[in-house]
Amino acid sequence: MGIRVYLSVGPGNGKPADFAIGSLTAVRGVDGKPRLSALVTNTGGRALDLQGSLTLADGPGALSAGPFDTKKASTLATGERREVVFELPAEIPNGPWTAEVRLKSGLLERVASARITFPDEGENAASVPVPGSGGLLFILGALSIFVLALLLAILIRRHRRTSRVP
Repeated sequence: MGIRVYLSVGPGNGKPADFAIGSLTAVRGVDGKPRLSALVTNTGGRALDLQGSLTLADGPGALSAGPFDTKKASTLATGERREVVFELPAEIPNGPWTAEVRLKSGLLERVASARITFPDEGENAASVPVPGSGGLLFILGALSIFVLALLLAILIRRHRRTSRVP
């Protein structure tokens, strides 16, 4: 048995816990069982113990299936990226399906949804990006560049003013 301790030395409380679900990948193993994996990245400042469920909806003939739970919690260290895998019964048809993955660590919960199709046995898997998962990172990156450029312009202007004083 172990006890996880979050120790913060100095001002503040450290970076809060957070994670993002980047893509969903549907595969069918050689045993004929479909599997769906969610690529998860720990974007926060604390380790996470992820558990969750997968629900399939809008399938062939308006079928739905699930929820299917993760077998065990996956511990994800800070900055780490890993796949959380959901195993499904062999009877699940290829699809297409609307897959909704709901992952949770403590009180923190994220939901991702994408349209997926399980390949036939032996075929290559297709990774489906989760809508909106990359857009936020792009916006944050562009905003960071804008703020840095603005700060650089202010510093240059200040330097020119101070260098002109006799």
